[in-house]
Amino acid sequence: MDGSFLTKAQDYIDRRVDCGVGIINMDWKQDPVMEERSLEFVKLVSKDGIWSMLSQGKTFAQNVMEPRGDFASLPKI
Repeated sequence: MDGSFLTKAQDYIDRRVDCGVGIINMDWKQDPVMEERSLEFVKLVSKDGIWSMLSQGKTFAQNVMEPRGDFASLPKI
């Protein structure tokens, strides 16, 4: 949605430097549902389509990433 769909992690993260914080990789390609819908990302979608993508991201984060421990490096609030 922000136009960065062609970037790679190394575009943002210098893995040679230990910045002292955990890194959370938010890669839509890890979610089979979103990967299947990848061609939808480059065409104009409706407001409902955008909300559907956001909802799927939240579902994947809750059902896969959280149990896997992907957010363990985040501070507890």
